[in-house]
Amino acid sequence: MPAEPPTGDAPRVLADVDVQLVFCIAGASPGEHTLEISIRAPGASLSSPPPQQTEWEDGVFFQRWIKPFRIPVTRLGRHVAAIAYDGMPLGEASFLVRLKP
Repeated sequence: MPAEPPTGDAPRVLADVDVQLVFCIAGASPGEHTLEISIRAPGASLSSPPPQQTEWEDGVFFQRWIKPFRIPVTRLGRHVAAIAYDGMPLGEASFLVRLKP
């Protein structure tokens, strides 16, 4: 794969990469909340999925999520998943997309 996307109007998708983002959230108050995950990728802005409505039940200390994503890769490099809960940034996870010989 080339390190740079091909020239033209829009970057060409070189491959689709399936990833699973696993994370925990602790200490939320009971009730309705929103969970949002956005992916930043080199060479292209990716559309974020719509925020997910979640219900936090009384007595629950923490919850674990496993979120699968299919990411269209247009350039090799570091990709970042940013997690927000009720609009508050909670953290980021990054992964490197590189050529496997």
